[in-house]
Amino acid sequence: MSDAGTAATTGDAGTAGRGGPGGPVGPSGPADPGAGTDPRGATAPDAVRRRRRGRVVALLVVVLVVLLLAAGAWVARQALTAADALRDARGDVRDLQAAVEGRDVAAARTAVDALQASAARATGARDGVWRAAEHLPWAGRQLAAVGTVATALDDVAARALPPALDAVDALTQARRPGTTRLVDPQVLADVAPGLRAGADVAAAASGRVSALAPDGLVGPVAEGVDAAAPGLATLAASLGSAADVLDLLPGLLGADGPRTYLVASVNPAELRAGGGIVGAVRALGVDGGALRVGDQLSTVDLRRTPEPVLELTEEEVAVLGTGLGTFVQNATATPDFPRTAALVAARWQVARPDDTVDGVVAADPVALAALLEATGPLPLPDGGTLAAADVTRLLLRDAYRRFPDGSGSDGYFAEVTATVLSAVAGGAGTGEDLARAVWRAVADGHLKVWSADAQEQTALVGTAAGGAFLSGGPDERAAAGVFLEDTTGGKLDYYLRADVSVEDLRCDAAEPTATVRVDLAYDPGEDVASLPPYVVGPPGDRDPTTALLTVRAYAPVGAALPAVEVDGATTSGTPLTHAGREVQAVGLSFAPGERHTVRFFVPLAAASTGGGPAVSSSSGGADRAGGAGGADETVAAPLALQVWSTPTLTGDRTSGATCPG
Repeated sequence: MSDAGTAATTGDAGTAGRGGPGGPVGPSGPADPGAGTDPRGATAPDAVRRRRRGRVVALLVVVLVVLLLAAGAWVARQALTAADALRDARGDVRDLQAAVEGRDVAAARTAVDALQASAARATGARDGVWRAAEHLPWAGRQLAAVGTVATALDDVAARALPPALDAVDALTQARRPGTTRLVDPQVLADVAPGLRAGADVAAAASGRVSALAPDGLVGPVAEGVDAAAPGLATLAASLGSAADVLDLLPGLLGADGPRTYLVASVNPAELRAGGGIVGAVRALGVDGGALRVGDQLSTVDLRRTPEPVLELTEEEVAVLGTGLGTFVQNATATPDFPRTAALVAARWQVARPDDTVDGVVAADPVALAALLEATGPLPLPDGGTLAAADVTRLLLRDAYRRFPDGSGSDGYFAEVTATVLSAVAGGAGTGEDLARAVWRAVADGHLKVWSADAQEQTALVGTAAGGAFLSGGPDERAAAGVFLEDTTGGKLDYYLRADVSVEDLRCDAAEPTATVRVDLAYDPGEDVASLPPYVVGPPGDRDPTTALLTVRAYAPVGAALPAVEVDGATTSGTPLTHAGREVQAVGLSFAPGERHTVRFFVPLAAASTGGGPAVSSSSGGADRAGGAGGADETVAAPLALQVWSTPTLTGDRTSGATCPG
């Protein structure tokens, strides 16, 4: 009994109690606490739930990967769409530039319509998935840059260019052929606010693209940004300048009451810095857009005065001489048109002290030829016909062979000028053709405007019509200049060709520089010796067929002008100073057929981007340069040089070059 009882209370009983082969489970439940459990301690239902969760997570991961791949494929597809649209937009921009350069308004409108469609396709590709992807590292930077360019082009195409075309249409509508009113100033005033708003849109778009930091952008994206930035900057500057002019035009055209302007006829057969000597000055009245051609005074009427009509600075006297202020012919010796205009106005008022002068316009025969393209050929009082293709030859060559003394050629010059102005005042030419003519003459430096009103003049200084090389803003101060002055005392510069260019850009040097090159050629023909003395110049030791010329090189404000070369040989001389610029002058002599090349070397400065030489950008947002989380960067504008020069019969007012990048 006792042995059996002992067995019942020890191992045998335990074996039976575990439900093993020795016996059933007791009524109190399993004696082994580990029976029916997961090795990790979870119950069987928990394990099932965990397995289910694992399958769900795995499925979610697969779905997420699929979605990410799909999103990536979608963004890639959208990126290709945007890239194709931007390529089309680049072609549209080229078409627009060609139309603008050709002054073809219909072609410009067609190009703008095409650009709007291309830009809208590019911007439409930037959907919500794209915008979300812009926050990814690296890839987001590329997408953000492409999106910024696309949005900028869309803004310009949709909101900046249409008001510009409206302004061109307004110029056409403001001129009614056959009437004595040149334009209706109110029509211009009505469209001016729209053009100003469009110019502001273009400036903002240009600023966003210029602020894109190139670091970290892949080749095609970086190239696209590099291609878009300068074009947008140029467009923004052009629209801003056009808006400035349109704001001024109603007042300049007598919307607020009659005005009297002096038209200075510039003669490039005897060169001065501003294009040529002042040959004559004519009054031109404007009232409510209607023109009235007034009296003309020749240089005999405006003879030399004992003292300058305005006080000259010591620098002006040292560089240009007192003749700048004593003889109206020499008022253009300064390269700064506001100074020229003030001297011309002062000289007129010495002769006619009771006259009010509201402004001065300078025009040369190239500007007259542009106006003749708008009016068509005109009959002259002597029975001849005046056509655009002939005007420079008639005035600057044939007249000097036809008239043996200066008074005869001066009278002919006055007759031609009066004929053209009277035709325009009488209604000849459409508004579109006249606008195109004035636009070209201003852009090339053959037509300049100064206002006696201080507020208007401040605005004019910043435009191509202002001609403010010495008194202008940052762009003018950063420019170099090369200006020509005839020292023969004759009219031989009709036969002189001058070409100004920029070469040898040393963009990566410790002190980046550029070389300004001036190529000069003199080809007067075999009969030059038979021309009248007032054409070949006063007698002296020189051969009468020889032409004499002074070339003045101006450095940018504050920069040094280390050397000037003539035909490869360095000239020596102490630079003078004029309005904060170093100036060097070289004298040249030309026998018939002779050539000379002048070079001078100047530092490069940061090109203007419409917002200063450098643009600070934060790349923290989707529309910034770097996607999410980027650091602030300063993006330097490319190094460049602009060169102002004497507008001759064969050359325009400015040239220049920009370093890559």
